[in-house]
Amino acid sequence: MSNYAWRGYANINAGDYLDAQSDYNTVISSDPNSFDGHNSLCWAYGELGLFDKSLEHCNQAIELASTPIDHAISYENRCWVYVEMGNYEEAQQDCTQVFEIQPNCTYESCALAYYNLGRILLAQGEDSLAIDQFNRAYHYGSQYEVMYLDIAQVYDTHGYYEAALASYDRYIQLAGENANPVAQSRVIELGGS
Repeated sequence: MSNYAWRGYANINAGDYLDAQSDYNTVISSDPNSFDGHNSLCWAYGELGLFDKSLEHCNQAIELASTPIDHAISYENRCWVYVEMGNYEEAQQDCTQVFEIQPNCTYESCALAYYNLGRILLAQGEDSLAIDQFNRAYHYGSQYEVMYLDIAQVYDTHGYYEAALASYDRYIQLAGENANPVAQSRVIELGGS
C-alpha cells in the first residue's frame, strides 16, 4: 500500500487530484485508519470542489491524528476547505486551533493557517489585518505555490511592491515552467529578473 500512498502524494503535488483520489481511496480501503489517506483525500476532494466528501475525510483525519503535528496539519487542512466554502467562522476556529496545538509552531501548517486567516480577513474587508497574516505566512514559508501568488497579488494591489516582488519570485521558483505568465510579466515590471 505504500506505493499507492507515494504515488498519491506525487499526484497531489502534480495537481492530478483525480488520480490522487484513486490512490488514496486504495490506501484507505486497505487501511481505513490511515491518517495520511484521509488527510490527503480531504485535500484532493477539496481541490475539486467536492466539499462534502472533503469534509468527511477531514473529520476522519482529525479523529485519527495521533501526534500534535498531525492534529495541526489536519485542522489546517479543514480550515482551508472551510475557507474555500466561504464558511469563515468554522475556518477561523480551525486555523486558530493550529496555533493552540503548536504554540511555537515552525511547520508549514502554520504558514498555511496564517495564509488562510489572511484570506478570511481579506474576504471580510479587513485588508490591513489580512496583510499582517500574509506577512506571517510568508515568514514561515511553504511549498504551496498558490499561497505565494495570492500573497503577491495582495501586496501588489496595496502598493507593497518590494514584498510583492519577493512573493512573486518565490511563487515562480516553486511553479517553475508552469508559472502564471501574468505573474512573470509583473516581476519584470517590478524590476525583478
